[in-house]
Amino acid sequence: TLLEENNKVASPSPLSPREQKAKAILSVAERNLLLWSNHHRQTNEAARKREERLSVKEFISKEVIKTDNNDGRDDGVGLSFQRTRGHKIVDYALDLYGYTLTG
Repeated sequence: TLLEENNKVASPSPLSPREQKAKAILSVAERNLLLWSNHHRQTNEAARKREERLSVKEFISKEVIKTDNNDGRDDGVGLSFQRTRGHKIVDYALDLYGYTLTG
């Protein structure tokens, strides 16, 4: 995908110009949203606590997945919970959107 965690993964084919542009836009959006999210967590107790809860939930899910034989499910079923780069971008964008509506 365009948001691969590890750029070392060999792509079966090079990205098209459209995909390259989308990847560049996503990278800029990710950087800006991450900067805002970090600042928001530093200045807002509720945001900090929410991030801690999500981090703990993700950690517990990873530990459970290691011990359970659930075929590596990562679709949110049962205790599986993941936060990929894509999940985080959407989460930060929704958080910023909510902040602008209430702020």
